[in-house]
Amino acid sequence: MRCEPGDVISCECDLVKGIVTFRLYTTRDGQPHRLLVEESMEAKEPAGGLVPVITIDGRTTVHVNFGERPFTFAPPGGLSSHGMGAAEPKSKGQKTPSAPLLPVIAWPRMRREFAIHAFRLRPDDVQTSFDDQVELVSSWLSERQRPALLVGESSGAVLALAIALRHRELVSATCLVNPATSYGQSPVARLASLLPLLPRPLY
Repeated sequence: MRCEPGDVISCECDLVKGIVTFRLYTTRDGQPHRLLVEESMEAKEPAGGLVPVITIDGRTTVHVNFGERPFTFAPPGGLSSHGMGAAEPKSKGQKTPSAPLLPVIAWPRMRREFAIHAFRLRPDDVQTSFDDQVELVSSWLSERQRPALLVGESSGAVLALAIALRHRELVSATCLVNPATSYGQSPVARLASLLPLLPRPLY
C-alpha cells in the first residue's frame, strides 16, 4: 500500500477464521474521508503468537492506536478493539468499566486445551474500583457456565483470590504469583492515588 501524509491504515484480525485485513483510508483536514484499498490474507500464526510490527524509514512518523483512544475510522460491524479502550457510560452515574477480558493469542500449544483470556485496565483508569473489577470478571465468568482456573500476579492475584472467595462456584482453582496482600499497609499505597497526576510519559 502506498500512503500519503495523513492516511490511516487499519489492521483487523479475525482470530476465529485466521484472517487479517488491512484497510487504507484517506483523511481531509484531519477528518475521515474515504476507503481507498482493502486487502485480506490468511494469518498463519507462528509458534510464539502474533506480534504487531511496523517498518518505517527514518523520515517517517507513525501514530499507533491500539484502542486506548477513539479510532478515526470505526471498526466494521461485528468487530471490536482488542486494545484498552473504554466504553462510554450508558447513563449518568452508571459506571462502565474499561476492562474487557481479551482473548490471548500467545501460547498456541496451551490454547489447544484451554480458552485463555486476560483482564486488562487502561493505565489512566481511575474510576473502576476493586469491587467493580471483581464483579466485572465474575459476571463474565458466569456467562461461560463452567468453572475457570484463575491465574494472577501481584494485584491480579489479589483480584483472583477475591473472585474465588465471593463466587466459589465460578472457580475451579487459582494460581497466585506473589500476591500483593500486604499492599494496603505499604507506603506505596499512600502514593498510588497521586500517580495519575504525573506527566503521562512518566506515569
